[in-house]
Amino acid sequence: MTGERLPPAEAPGPEDWTLTLDGCVAHPRTWTLEEIHALPQETITHDIHCVTGWTRPACTFAGVRLADLLELVEPTAEAAFARFEAWSARGHDTSLPFAAALDEVWLAHSVEGQPLDAEHGGPLRSLAPQRYFYKSVKWLRRVELVAEDRLGFWEREHGYHNAADPWIEQRYVTGEFDRKKTQQLLQTPRLGPYRGKSILGGQFAGWNPTDRDLRDLALRNCDLAGARLAGVDARASNFTRSDFRNADLNGADLRDADLEGANLAEADLRGADLRGARLTAIRLYDVLDDGTQTCGAHVEGMRYSKDAALLQGERHYLQRYGAIAE
Repeated sequence: MTGERLPPAEAPGPEDWTLTLDGCVAHPRTWTLEEIHALPQETITHDIHCVTGWTRPACTFAGVRLADLLELVEPTAEAAFARFEAWSARGHDTSLPFAAALDEVWLAHSVEGQPLDAEHGGPLRSLAPQRYFYKSVKWLRRVELVAEDRLGFWEREHGYHNAADPWIEQRYVTGEFDRKKTQQLLQTPRLGPYRGKSILGGQFAGWNPTDRDLRDLALRNCDLAGARLAGVDARASNFTRSDFRNADLNGADLRDADLEGANLAEADLRGADLRGARLTAIRLYDVLDDGTQTCGAHVEGMRYSKDAALLQGERHYLQRYGAIAE
């Protein structure tokens, strides 16, 4: 689950952490972390898949099966879905059908033989490895069985697909604008009506917007190759998995934008401000079959946060070619 790096200050420490399982159950119950560790433990090795496009193969987690806890609380016949609730300033949660939760979900406290750190969901997170990772909730505080489904944070706020099957790329549901209205964005002199709306898969190659204020737009999984966006104000916009190959972003203000999974190969990012932007799984260059880097982005003077969650290759690229970590 992306979006927050740490639980809120009011979240308890490991010594006071509890997990509650309630809702459509005969015997609601709360466990301490010590009691979770005292239950039968299992290890699971599985690939994990992020909706932004990266996969980490063969991760080994340790914890307990959710099914073992469900047996103790005795779900009632009304239980049709399981909600997973986090200690989270944004109210992160998600849901799965009850049958999937019973078969697919672990409650993990360790990875690769070490306790999960807070950044990666410790001291306890849910793990649904057969789904995109936004279905695995960090800082797990509650599992509630419910009769009717309720969309989780990423599903209701950002249009992520409720099924989240990585094998058929169930990343997003349809956007809030149809194709005709989306194309009108190319000519509109004012982008105000589009702010905060979800536009998915739009074709904006070569776009040169009249309105240079792109703040709070959500153009996810869109084709922006060759777009002429020099100097635009795109603070807090969402460009997840969008294609910016050969786009002109010289001097653009992309502070706090979401660029996870974006393709920026050969884009002009000179002087752009990406401080606070989400940069996980961005692509700054293409790689030939022989491993040679080609079509790299121009990043001289580009500013970004030194603690940004970058892949190692991209971090080295920025350091080598003159970007500024602040």
